[in-house]
Formats: sequence, structure tokens, C-alpha cells
Amino acid sequence: MKTTQKQVDKIEDLKQFAEDLKKQDHYASSEITERCQEVVNRFNSFWEHCEARKKKLNDSRNYQLFLRNLYEVTGWINEKLQVALDESYRDPTNLQAKLQKHQAFEAEVTANRNRVDAVVEVSRPRLITTVLSLCRARVRCAFMFICNIQ
Repeated sequence: MKTTQKQVDKIEDLKQFAEDLKKQDHYASSEITERCQEVVNRFNSFWEHCEARKKKLNDSRNYQLFLRNLYEVTGWINEKLQVALDESYRDPTNLQAKLQKHQAFEAEVTANRNRVDAVVEVSRPRLITTVLSLCRARVRCAFMFICNIQ
């Protein structure tokens, strides 16, 4: 940003210098004004390009953060699905330990509900592609499946 600020300062100095020459009735004041306007127009075009690039970079960063959160939540859900689909609950031995394990599982699912909901909500405005909507649906279905297994 320091470099662009220096450029802004130089453009302002150039405009001021051109204005001063025009006020002094310089013999080439019309050419000076024309060239100054060309420089200002080029700088404005450059500035618009910089702003567009900045927006694209911010969008890309936000998208990458969203994907990171999505993959973390998806990984967590897949781990919990393995626990939820475990068939060892059918064995009638050691019921107290199984009950405690189930309660801990239920508490963890409840504690992470906000995290899952946050990823789903953040994804709403980003549902531009089918891939993202499928990921969102898969996350929601898997989470609901885990919640209903209990």
C-alpha cells in the first residue's frame, strides 16, 4: 500500500503542477492539461484494476477458509459416523460403559452442532456450483443421521 500511496501523491503533485502552469498562462498549457488528464485516466484505470484484483484475492481467501472449515467438519462427521454405525452396541455386556460412551458421543454431537450450522450457513451465499450444494447437503444429511441414531 505504501507504493500505491506514493503513486497517489505523485499524481496529486502532477495535477497541482499542471494547474499552476495553467494559471501562469504557460504557452503549452492545453497540452500540459491534456497530458495530465491522460496520466490521471491511466492511473484511475490502474487503480480500478488493483481494486478488482484485491476483491478477487479476498474472495479467494474467503473461499479457501470456507473449504478448510467444510473439510474439517466433514472429517469430524465421518469420524462420528463410524462411531454411530458401530454394531458393538448389540452385545449386552458392559452396558454401563456403553451408556457412558453414548452420553459422551451425544454431548460431543450437541457441542459441535453450532460448528456444523456455521459451515452450512456460510455456504448458503456460496452455492454457485453444484459441488458446493452437494457438499452442503451431504454435511447436513450426515449430521442429521448422527443425531437420529442416538
